[in-house]
This record gives sequence, C-alpha cells and structure tokens, in this order.
Amino acid sequence: MSSDPIREIVVDDTDSQLSYKGNWKVDNGTILDNVGLYGPIFNETSHGASESGSSVNFSFVGTSITVYGTNQTLPDFGWECLIDNVRVIDMPKPPQVDNNWKLCGATSMREDTHSIAINVLSASNSGTLWIDYFRYTPLANATFNGDVTIHVPSSDPGIKYSAGWSTFGAFASVELAHYSQSLNANVEFTFVGEL
Repeated sequence: MSSDPIREIVVDDTDSQLSYKGNWKVDNGTILDNVGLYGPIFNETSHGASESGSSVNFSFVGTSITVYGTNQTLPDFGWECLIDNVRVIDMPKPPQVDNNWKLCGATSMREDTHSIAINVLSASNSGTLWIDYFRYTPLANATFNGDVTIHVPSSDPGIKYSAGWSTFGAFASVELAHYSQSLNANVEFTFVGEL
C-alpha cells in the first residue's frame, strides 16, 4: 500500500506566524494581480518593503522552505535571505517582472525547527521587495491546530489526468503546470478534507 506524499504547507504573507519589522505596505491585488505571466498574487495580498532595515521572519518545523513573491530586476535594490542564519543565494531573475516567483529557499534540511529571514539591505526609490507566501515541507507526523493550506502541485502523484493534457513551465523559479485545450479532457484528485 502506497502512502500519500508529504505535501507542502502554504503560509500567506498575512499569517500571524510571520514577524515583520520596519516599513511594509500591503497590496490587496490592485498593483500586482496583473503582473507577469504566472498568475495573480496568492490570496489577493502581498507585503512589500523598499526601506533598508525592513525584514520578515518565520520559524517552522520541517525539511524544506521556499519564499515566493514578485521579482524585480533592479540594480539599486539589495536584499538577503537567511536560513538558520546562513545566507542563501536567491533564484535567477527573469527579464520581466513576475508573480509567484521563487525568491529563495532550501531543501534537504534536517528534521528540526528552522528559521528564515528576509532582510532589505539597501533602500530603493524605484522598486519594492514583494513577499507573497512561504511554502515548507512539514515532518511526516506533523499535526496542526486550526486550518492550514496544503499545496498540491500539478505533478502530484494523487492527480490523475485523462488524455489530452500537456505541460508548461518547469523553469528553475517556476513550477511545472498542466493544461488542456482538448474537449472532454478531465482531471481527478482524491482527498480527505474540505474545499
């Protein structure tokens, strides 16, 4: 009998588990929803900062973490990503601005409590660092109080596609997506929970 994969937990930018310091603004989809090729911001909110000293911190118990946001390729804008107080390299940036972009992260981490910090290092008059959501892999025996959002990627083994589906994407900073232009194509996903 096969077991379900351990699926990532999504933590939105408005979640009370996140600790913001400095000057952050919130976009409710008015600025960023129509940016780029990869869809609107998650849950219609994103936190942005453009002043040095602004930061966001998150602690979690798990084995991987990724931060998603809206990328901006601005030469005068500096920020860093620290996981367990070690600086990690941010993901490659495309020539255009896009939502749902992997900003930084780490995989294959030991099963333990970890921390991630995003720090704005230099001020910018022309750009903003936008943080949209975090995704982390919990431990196999994790339990949660209250509701959580689980990420199910289109490549999840629990999803069954009929004939007529194709894939798109799978870049370093963008996830693989499935799409169909075929009449009567369908997809099936069995789960326990609520929609």
